[in-house]
Amino acid sequence: MTIANTKVNYEKLIIKRYSCRSYSKTALSESDIKAIEEIISQNLKGPFGSKVRFKLNAAVPGNSKSLKDLGTYGIIKNPAAFITGAVNTSDMALLDFGYLMEKIILELTSMDIGTCWLGGTFKKSSFTSQIELREDESIPAVISLGYIAEKETATDRMAGY
Repeated sequence: MTIANTKVNYEKLIIKRYSCRSYSKTALSESDIKAIEEIISQNLKGPFGSKVRFKLNAAVPGNSKSLKDLGTYGIIKNPAAFITGAVNTSDMALLDFGYLMEKIILELTSMDIGTCWLGGTFKKSSFTSQIELREDESIPAVISLGYIAEKETATDRMAGY
């Protein structure tokens, strides 16, 4: 279920949301995967008109390490999935990208799914093939996501929220 289909207080979601870097080793449920794919499909054009593409790359159930090759320099532990975003290089495109990315993050927060923006702590080359990046596009950021781990790690405490 998406925010558009429910009455949700955005202010409460903004306060609730934090950069989650440690996730449980549980794969996303089929219903959550479907809901996330629906959220992504509804967020394709920003307020300034730029078209943005998003792709969900979920871990294979029973194999929490199936996303390990995507590379996050050890900052993210046990992600259940990543959302890769690509946008063209036109004027206002980065603003549209950021707006839509945050909207997706707030919708995931409403589902009690932890998220973390990754801008400089991921290997762009690892995600390029996942989204089949076009020549006129860039990947400004990706989102790691999953069910929140019960305990924070030392990295979580050092990085802060």
